[in-house]
Formats: sequence, C-alpha cells, structure tokens
Amino acid sequence: MDRKDRKRTPLDETRVGCRATFSIQYDKGVEKYVVTHFDDEHNHPFIEKRCVPFLLSHRRVSDAVKAQTKAMHNVGVKTGQIMDLKVNESAGYGDVGFTLKDLQNKIEVERRVELKDGDAEGALGYLSARADADPLFFFKYTMDEDNRLGKLFWADSKSRMDYAAFDDVLIFDTTYRTNAYKKLFVILVGVSNHFLTNIFGCALLVDETFATYTWVLETLWRPWITNDLCP
Repeated sequence: MDRKDRKRTPLDETRVGCRATFSIQYDKGVEKYVVTHFDDEHNHPFIEKRCVPFLLSHRRVSDAVKAQTKAMHNVGVKTGQIMDLKVNESAGYGDVGFTLKDLQNKIEVERRVELKDGDAEGALGYLSARADADPLFFFKYTMDEDNRLGKLFWADSKSRMDYAAFDDVLIFDTTYRTNAYKKLFVILVGVSNHFLTNIFGCALLVDETFATYTWVLETLWRPWITNDLCP
C-alpha cells in the first residue's frame, strides 16, 4: 500500500475486523454436521431491513420466471417490461426476489446456450453439405459426455492437395480461446515452393492435452492413407 510506483489506485479498505463466525464440522460418530463455534457479536451496524432483498445472497431468478420470460420474449415483450410486470405483481422491487440485471444475465446465459447448440448443429450441417458437393472435402468431430460437440477438424479439397504436395513443413498454430465459444482454434499450415502460406486444415479443440493434439495430427494424416493424392 505504501509503494510509490503503484500502477493501480488501491481499493478502499472495507474490512472492520468483525469476529462474528459460524463454524460447522462433519462428525463421523453421529454421521451429521455439528456446530463447533458460534459468535454472533458484530462490531458494525447491520444493513437496513429494506435493503436485505437486494443482497446477492438473497437474489435468485427461478425456473418459473425464466420460462415465463422466455414465453413473453417470443411474443415481443422486452425484458424491462417483464421486470415492470413482476414489480406490479409484487408489493415492490424488494419483494420481486431479483433485479433487472439479474434477469438480463439469466436470459443472456440461456440465449448463449441455445446459440451454441444451434451453431454446432448448423456447423455440422454445413460441413456435411460441403462433403456432399466436394468428394475430397473431409471433416471429423467428437462428442462429449453431455452429447455436445467436442473436437472438430475440417479440410477442403485444395487444402488436402496442398498437403499432398507441400507436407515437408507443418506449422501448428493455436489461438487461445479468443472466440465466443471459448474453444481453441487451430490452423495447420505449410509453405509452398513459392514461399506462399498454404492452409492444410483447421480445428476447434476443447483443451490442450497431449491426447487432443495427437487426435488433430492423426486426423490430418489418416485421410491420406487410402487416398490417391497421398505422395
């Protein structure tokens, strides 16, 4: 705190040294949790009762509210209007159980989940259509334990022919989860005899483990085993 070369402005000190604690421990003898220490003496004033519903620990958007909000969105009702409706149904903002920001965050999370699932199906459908139109187009993917898209690899006909001709050098470049899906994007590239960069294939990965990288390299190489383009 006393450093003169600090890059950031220090935050205000909010700790007051309150010793109020509530501790529990699992007792194997009775196979229950038991209270081991309790001290209810505070050295600071409590928050006003009217403000308690706005504490983070007291706010929650129920599944029923999320379902109702989704249904109202489908008929064009905005989130702010839905919040106004919930306030009118209750005795005020303090009895709603959540804030407008909480509702917006929940809706955004649900929307992203649906978007990801829909995008995965759309991507596989697009790659399947490319494979039907181009006999040399190749793609491969895996599914995780939740039946969601895991690893994905694809290469078009030009990439495969370039790999057949210029596979002496392979550059493995990985971006670090910079896309909206938080997946690693991998580009497999090489150099032609004219010193031009050629893309051999692309992949979306879930992690950076040895097994995952092995899967990418084996997937890149295996289509050539029985292919006439193999040098």
